[in-house]
Amino acid sequence: MSEFISLVKKIRIHAFTWLLICLSLLTAQFMEIVIIVLIVVVHELGHAMVAQFYKWEIGHISILPFGGEVATDDFGHKPLKEECHVILAGPIQHLLLFLFSEMLNRVGVFAGDYFQFFQQMNLMILLTNLLPIWPLDGGKLLFLALSRKYSLIKSHLYTLQLSLLFMLFFLLWFLLTTPTHINSWLFSSFIFASLWKAFKQHRYFFLRFLLRKTAGQVEKQLVVHPETSIRHVLEKFYKDCHHTIIVKKEQEIMTILSEQTLIAAFFSQQSVGRTIGDLVD
Repeated sequence: MSEFISLVKKIRIHAFTWLLICLSLLTAQFMEIVIIVLIVVVHELGHAMVAQFYKWEIGHISILPFGGEVATDDFGHKPLKEECHVILAGPIQHLLLFLFSEMLNRVGVFAGDYFQFFQQMNLMILLTNLLPIWPLDGGKLLFLALSRKYSLIKSHLYTLQLSLLFMLFFLLWFLLTTPTHINSWLFSSFIFASLWKAFKQHRYFFLRFLLRKTAGQVEKQLVVHPETSIRHVLEKFYKDCHHTIIVKKEQEIMTILSEQTLIAAFFSQQSVGRTIGDLVD
């Protein structure tokens, strides 16, 4: 119980959300805003509770009018199984909310227009979060799926590129259907800003992966030429894999290097321009 309370204390209501709450008092839509914020809080607490179970470091839980975010630097650097569980914990809360609200409706505690609004918003927030767009839950699931086939740096880049493409389709659809819907404009602005930030931090995301690299459960061998740069080999590293680097020249094995050796060499002071051959000599 104390751990749950500590998570609740980390909830931060965004300033724009407070502004909408104040405006709702003037437009007689206070209950509607409260319902939306409540759904978002439950969704984000789902992520946070599972992340806390796996001992992730959580900074704060930000609540926006159209979604939220659990601030953590651990995503992308933890085992696929953990990350998948943390992501799915959010959408699962919506299913529980559907069941709970339906129970309240059947006993007459929660009925009428507010019940219908709650069901609609719960479904809308669930479906929106499952869109394959970073940093939504669907976008993070896309990243994990790509991580099974591609190296981490490629998986992250492909996720951002596909997210941008999907977001452009969403924006086009939105402009053709409901161009005056203010929440859609806010949502689009937030996503594009998040994608811009993620593109700028793409290399930093990769460097954090290397710094936090632990031995994965799957053994993966990389055959490289001694003239290959250390950075190029590191960019072939996968999530949840332990890499063995086999250095070959003219079909002859020169040596076998560990991933720890390459990472240490990459972050050394003389790392610029170094090749695998420099570690063999």
